[in-house]
Amino acid sequence: MSVARGFLSLGLVLLFACTASATHFRYGTVKWVPTGVQNEAEFELKAAFRKDYNWGAFFKEKWRDLEDGTEWKNDLGIAPALLPCDDPEVAARPGIQCFGNTAETYVKNYEILFPTGMGVAGHDLVPNNDTLDYYIFPPGINDKSEGKVVNPAADAENTGGKICECRFHKGVADADIPCPEAYNSQGEVIATGYDLAKSAGLTAPSFSLGEIGSGDPTKSVKTCTPWSEVFGFFYGDGTFNSDGVVLQVTNIDFEDTLMGNFFRGTSKTFTHTYPAAYPKVGQPYTAFFTGGNRITTLNNNADGRYRLEINVWFRSDYPDNASPISSMIPLLPVPYTPAPGLRFQVPAYDPDPEDSVRFFLSTQAEMGGLLANPDNTGGHAWHIDVYRNNICSEKSGPAVMCIQSGLSGLDLEAASQYVQVNTPFKSDWNDDDNLPHTPPDISIDPVTGVVTWRTGDDMNTPDADGYGPLPTGFYNLVVMVEERKPKDNDGLGIRNNQVKVPIDFLLYLYPPMHYCNMDCDNTPTGPILQTMVSRDGLYGDSSVGGTYPLSGTGKCKICGGGGMYLSTNDTKVRAEDDDVLFYGNSLNNGTVYCNVPNIATGEPIETCCLGAATPATSVEYGFVSNPDFIRPPTPGHEYQGCLGAAPIGAAPESIVPYSGIYDVCNVNMPPYFLTPATTPTGASPLLGTNSPPFEPAYVSYNLGQSASFTLEAYDDDECVEIILSETGMLVNMELGPAERIEGREADGIEPMKSVRRQFTWNPYKTEADGTLTYTDSAEEDEREQYSVTCFFASDSYLLTTYPFHCIKIELLQPTTVGWCDTPPLYDNPPIGQVYTTYLNEEVCIDLCVKKSLTNTYRYNVGVRAITTTVPGVAPIGPGFDFPYDDLNYPMSAGFTKFQDPDNLQDPFVTSYCFTPGIGEECVFVVCFEGVDSDTIPGTDATPEEVTADNKCYKIEVYNRVLLFDEDADLAEVTWLTESLTPSGGLTASLWAKPKCGGDVLPVNETLIVFGSNRDIPAPNGILVDDGLTVRNSIIWSETETGIGSFIYFDEAAGDFPSKVAYQCDLWHYIAFTINEDNTGTLFVDGALRGYDTVGEIDTHIMDAVPIVTPSRPDSHIDGDDTTGFFKIGSGCHLGEKKASCSYAMGFNGHIDEVRVWDYALTAAQIDEDMFSRLPDPTAVLELSMVPSSLPDVLAPSIEIQSMAYPVLTPCVVGMEHYVGPTVGGCDTMVYGWGFSESTWLKCAFDDQQVPATFVSPTVMTCETPGTNSPQFMVVTASNNGAHFTNNTLIGKDTKHLFMDSVLYTDGGDAAGAAADAVCHDLEDAEQVSFGGWFCPKCGPPPS
Repeated sequence: MSVARGFLSLGLVLLFACTASATHFRYGTVKWVPTGVQNEAEFELKAAFRKDYNWGAFFKEKWRDLEDGTEWKNDLGIAPALLPCDDPEVAARPGIQCFGNTAETYVKNYEILFPTGMGVAGHDLVPNNDTLDYYIFPPGINDKSEGKVVNPAADAENTGGKICECRFHKGVADADIPCPEAYNSQGEVIATGYDLAKSAGLTAPSFSLGEIGSGDPTKSVKTCTPWSEVFGFFYGDGTFNSDGVVLQVTNIDFEDTLMGNFFRGTSKTFTHTYPAAYPKVGQPYTAFFTGGNRITTLNNNADGRYRLEINVWFRSDYPDNASPISSMIPLLPVPYTPAPGLRFQVPAYDPDPEDSVRFFLSTQAEMGGLLANPDNTGGHAWHIDVYRNNICSEKSGPAVMCIQSGLSGLDLEAASQYVQVNTPFKSDWNDDDNLPHTPPDISIDPVTGVVTWRTGDDMNTPDADGYGPLPTGFYNLVVMVEERKPKDNDGLGIRNNQVKVPIDFLLYLYPPMHYCNMDCDNTPTGPILQTMVSRDGLYGDSSVGGTYPLSGTGKCKICGGGGMYLSTNDTKVRAEDDDVLFYGNSLNNGTVYCNVPNIATGEPIETCCLGAATPATSVEYGFVSNPDFIRPPTPGHEYQGCLGAAPIGAAPESIVPYSGIYDVCNVNMPPYFLTPATTPTGASPLLGTNSPPFEPAYVSYNLGQSASFTLEAYDDDECVEIILSETGMLVNMELGPAERIEGREADGIEPMKSVRRQFTWNPYKTEADGTLTYTDSAEEDEREQYSVTCFFASDSYLLTTYPFHCIKIELLQPTTVGWCDTPPLYDNPPIGQVYTTYLNEEVCIDLCVKKSLTNTYRYNVGVRAITTTVPGVAPIGPGFDFPYDDLNYPMSAGFTKFQDPDNLQDPFVTSYCFTPGIGEECVFVVCFEGVDSDTIPGTDATPEEVTADNKCYKIEVYNRVLLFDEDADLAEVTWLTESLTPSGGLTASLWAKPKCGGDVLPVNETLIVFGSNRDIPAPNGILVDDGLTVRNSIIWSETETGIGSFIYFDEAAGDFPSKVAYQCDLWHYIAFTINEDNTGTLFVDGALRGYDTVGEIDTHIMDAVPIVTPSRPDSHIDGDDTTGFFKIGSGCHLGEKKASCSYAMGFNGHIDEVRVWDYALTAAQIDEDMFSRLPDPTAVLELSMVPSSLPDVLAPSIEIQSMAYPVLTPCVVGMEHYVGPTVGGCDTMVYGWGFSESTWLKCAFDDQQVPATFVSPTVMTCETPGTNSPQFMVVTASNNGAHFTNNTLIGKDTKHLFMDSVLYTDGGDAAGAAADAVCHDLEDAEQVSFGGWFCPKCGPPPS
């Protein structure tokens, strides 16, 4: 805007202050943190301003280019003027900076100083206690705009200045009286401050804004500095920042469009010490930053003051409490959106991790308090009385306002001078329009910060609920962010006057942009549509060169959502501000704006009327005689972009109108971030949630460690103009240069439609001279330990603001990975703990490792098994002496991660689980270590980090057996006899290890018995049918010390004994079969063959004794449900009458694997059953002595013991002698697990089997075999001569080294060996040859 030249009163200069200041503020927010010094706060301002403003010309603002030195520059020596930056007068004033020719790489060299003062000319605050203003005025010159010179004796600001407490105070009243507005809990005005100001007399005199040094006490600004004139940062305790706020420029937008031409900056931090923790109990200090005005073209708050208010409160209950932090895009474009309206997020967080934030629309005071309402004279009026006076003086106000007595603020004594006019230029004052206000029909969710704005469907149409349409253009929105402590119960949406921060930014409402299909003629020819970001009517990044290293998709012509820049020819508006974007009806019209190219001629095809004569470059709707006019179609497609339509697979025949599905004017779609959860996928950190309430992504690093991650954004549009940026970053954060992605076909990413940038935040410390230097010390690292940074992807029209892509960054003190002391699910097991399990029964070792001290930082930690034995390291702890000093892991074991939703990656909780299978009944030594998976083995920068101590455990796999003594109580399967078919066959088998009977022999002991308690009265009622008590049984009979036989016995057929050849205290397999024809067999230790040791005489004895018996188990055939029984390890012991019941006593020994079939097994099946660990589905009964497979009646005196039996496959874990001669014949102890007292016990050296002698379940002795040459042989063991150790399953090989024998002599007098007998063999020899292998030892022989 131009400013009239000449001698003006200071009052008028102040009136025109908004002219200079009305175009440069765009955006701002403030935050504070406690410094650790009592009641001291450190502040930081972020703001955005117009770029090509006359910096250095107004408000005592200064600037400097650090490349040229540290001297501050400005030019306040002549009358203020707002001139185009290319004006020769600006070029002639080196104190003025417009950033007009500044290269983007040069941005961060610039700083701007915002001092404190009043008025566009930059006077000291009022009252001026030092009596010295910043300027000296020549005597007799009342005009303070010309002739002023800097007063070197004056401070930049004096200590007496203060801000008027009431925003309506002009500074001339004798008292500074507050006029606070009354608001409801949602921030809506209940009582206006103006009413309070009027009642306090703050509005008189009527028509002056106040003057400095006028000599008129009724007009002189003397009491306080008015809100309309003040600039600077004020702390809220009566003091202000006298040094000024230094804003460091961080980004510049050089686009000469409505959405461009601004810079962003972050202030250097500055501190202030308050006199107390708070001014009043329960009330914080309200600090603020204020300066010029808002832009003139706003639809709300045009030319209004901006005021960034922030509450400061030092709370004793939260001594480290800091303010919330918010950031935003300075100018946010938003399209018209049908009901329920457009939505976007206001990002904010509280750096105190336990705090949350609430969001509110601002009050009038928080928006700045006043608007500089323009009148038709080119002046402005902050106050109602001045407003009315100005327009009435020009006779352009409504008559009722100008002459009615008693109107507020009007100079009634002069009312007669106003003449009524019929058509007033300005309406009367209206608080809704002439005081600050939020955009209409806008709301914000207090918890999520999501703004909802009901704009209408488009610029001409209300939405379905009747909202809108709102005018296009700029709007101002101010949101206040308040903190909430965990103990606060605020009802979510109620303001509570706690710590708050502002976020003040611009919205630009526009019709959604459309662009022409890529196949169209997309050059800026013919009619074009301009938009707020495009003057040439094109959209998209150039396919040649451009911003990024790779070329873009190419440009498309805009065909909707635009208009035309028009000049208002307003003499009050400077030339570069004169353009206004006129949208018209903003139709989306592909026919007008999207040219169809003629492939044959290269000229546009004009579609026109059906059947009419067409120009040479045109094609009528209908048939096309020359197919070269349009591109041949893709088979199977009806629509070929701009180029026509055809039947599927046929040559194109017609050009179609641009409408419906054939409309080539495409609506612009928003870009989006690529994350591991999107399609296509990308590298951007994944948001916690992408629906309200939004949860940011989470990344974590150590203090002293660089924080870095990749951001990727993608756009599906045909033409792409993609930007990836941030709303605001903390000190030393950097977002690297944009890199266009060529495309990843496998991931579905088309070329040139994606952009990647690398975020980096290096640790730093501040040197004495204020420079930042890198540090890898956690103690020196000055970065905030908890922060949230928000990013957005934009195509200049649509942005990813619902939600922003916010990333929570947590920095913690470095720590080392270690075992959990109190993990979330359980305690770590003690080192060296022994875990026991059994076949097919799972055992788990629960493990927990962590690195975070607070459990909020998710390190990538884990647990792994240590695979290499290191003496003294792994295994380590009690119980790992030889032979358990070597690691071996079961083949089928592994880690199982708990899927607990509350179990974060740090702590990392897992279980090492093992379900032993056949061949894995062994002892295992396992060790684990925690590991930080982000570290890298063998690198100096990030060497692999593991736990300082290892966790080592034993897993011992056992077998269960039953132990009986001859006086044992009952062991019975009560249901068995009912399940058998008496007419069918029968088989019963078991493994037994009888104890030797001692001095009293012979001994008969019952192993198993089918019996009966039949006692059924006969028909005559005198006799009873008591049947046979012992139906089928197996008995052990020890007839001489240590030797005995096994007997099949029943009362019908008698006894059928085996050979008297079986040793007690050894395991034996016994079975009997009875066929349907009553023939059968008693089998002992096999049926068809023995398992002979290779090359040795078989000491194992098997027997097969024929049986003939009609006896069967009592299966309750007569309906008596109490007669039949099946007992294990006991005699009758029921007081039966039959003498045969006492034929045998209870068993004294061990029993395992009892099985019963209701048919007779063959001899081959008996052999198969003997060594089978697998269940047989055809068996009626299987008792493996595991908890789920025991007799249903089992006396407490019967013990369940852990013991191996011959079916179990043992394992070898070590040897007494690992080296022996090749000739063999050396006895050695073999150490292992699961050795059984068996007649088949054997060792094997590779495939050479030798007998073994049982010593204990973990030790046996073997004699080494001979071998032809030195070699290693793998040692295994077997309890049954058939199934040997499977070293793959147990994770370990035990090897014996066979070496040749040699003679060693030490060279002494008695050394050597005699072989004189060889001489007798040489008596008749005529020639003799001697030779051998010798290895002389170096050095002389011993003396």
